[in-house]
Amino acid sequence: MQQKIEERTSYISQGNNIWKYVHPTFHPYAPTFKGITTDMGIIKDHQLIADTLANFYEKHFESPSFDIGRIAHVEAIKNYEKISQLPIDPMTKITLEEVEKNWKRAQKKKSTDSEGISAFLLHKLPNEYLQIMTVAYNKVAKAGGVLQKSKHAKVICLSKDGLYPGVNKLRPISLLSNFGKCFERIIHMRILRWCSDNGIYIDEQSGFTSERRLQTRILSLVEDLRLTIAANNRPALVVFVDFMSAFDNMWHPALFSTLLKLDFPLPLLRWIFSWLKDRTMSIHVGEAVSRPINIFRGAPQVCHLFADDLAIVITGALEKTFSKNIIELEKQAEVAMRILEKYAEENLLPVNINKTKAILVHSVVAPLHPKISPLN
Repeated sequence: MQQKIEERTSYISQGNNIWKYVHPTFHPYAPTFKGITTDMGIIKDHQLIADTLANFYEKHFESPSFDIGRIAHVEAIKNYEKISQLPIDPMTKITLEEVEKNWKRAQKKKSTDSEGISAFLLHKLPNEYLQIMTVAYNKVAKAGGVLQKSKHAKVICLSKDGLYPGVNKLRPISLLSNFGKCFERIIHMRILRWCSDNGIYIDEQSGFTSERRLQTRILSLVEDLRLTIAANNRPALVVFVDFMSAFDNMWHPALFSTLLKLDFPLPLLRWIFSWLKDRTMSIHVGEAVSRPINIFRGAPQVCHLFADDLAIVITGALEKTFSKNIIELEKQAEVAMRILEKYAEENLLPVNINKTKAILVHSVVAPLHPKISPLN
């Protein structure tokens, strides 16, 4: 027992993630649903469930409507069309070391992917097969393309609301090609390297990248707030913004317009365009499979090109009284909400009002509370 504790302590002290050990303790339980609840009643037939969910997600992932009278939308569409006309450039050669590193990092799950193969089974292959994969990946990289089968997702759904949830109370899980995911991780490492070399990351950013854990950021935020309210007259207002189905609602033209402003490398930009274009999915319920449906917006979960949550911190001034600081917080919050509203409209990314919360942090007994105007 003591040896295990020492091993864990040594692992964590080297900058590794503690949630490798903590996560199983707090792993949420999602029950297997027996049917879905619709306006017509409860459906239990697997094929009918799959077809009903396909109809729901087809509408969910349809191309969003944009405003031709809004300059930001018109520019985003023009940039998107410009990227679509770029020549396909070959990617830098993929090395065997890159393939080995990313292949070993993959989780050995027993669930089958969209090609009917499990990662657990693939990792039983001798290492010599990685040389064959490297040759195959380089052929794809030379063409500047994407593995076509990796653009189709096998989707299974977990219930968030009992045994007979509604169609909007399910958590879809996409199972993608294991071969495709390994190739994508190699490109992903190159994108991270470019972001690091060009100073794209900011200190306040957390998650998705190494050495930028969410837990560390939370501790930093709590410590900053503690120091802020050390003076009784100095409150802080924190607004936790949640974007509605952020990964599902990501508008591709807005993403590419942002990447162009960052001078993102054109070969990688063209590859991401191909990666997001013409994606499809099918719903699997037991042995039943729905028809393939097209995906015109959104990105795979935990996409490193995109963030889905935002925390806004507004602090009071040390030289002002508490009541005057509250008034100032209201004014600054109003400005922040209007900026957020403009961002949401220009990127077609709605804010989830019900899950967006504000908290006043203070050290007085009976404080005045600032009034924040809701988003339109």
